[in-house]
Amino acid sequence: MKNVLLIMVLASLSGCSHQKRLASPAATGFPVLPAAITGSFSDDYGSVYTITDTTIVQQPGNTYQLLSCDTASKVIIARNAMSNHSEQGLYTRIDYMFFEGMSPWTWGYCLTIYNAPTDSAALAAPSADRSNPRKGCNGFPFTRMRRPG
Repeated sequence: MKNVLLIMVLASLSGCSHQKRLASPAATGFPVLPAAITGSFSDDYGSVYTITDTTIVQQPGNTYQLLSCDTASKVIIARNAMSNHSEQGLYTRIDYMFFEGMSPWTWGYCLTIYNAPTDSAALAAPSADRSNPRKGCNGFPFTRMRRPG
């Protein structure tokens, strides 16, 4: 009985640590997102987003909990929320890029992989081809983003 109780306590502590990391990436030393990609946005498909240093919320119901952001390589690693329509709890690599001369579109992103079993597997996924934003996202275009208004 003591062994069962010990296992339950250890499992509980392990889960708490993992949840804490997911809840506040900035507090665990991960870099924050560039200001140019935080705030409210809409994409070229009509979806609306709210992006902060801890989450990306894509209406009507997908949330990504941010784990890390490498601003040099323009890569975000996130965990799919358990409330998402699909791929709940799995990991996503988001490659992003900035646009010039595409007003009102200021930047774009690619869900390079959205169903990786671990954050390490998401990070190891091949990067999107930013030299070809029209087909560089696994054969599809980068999703273009703009501020509302």
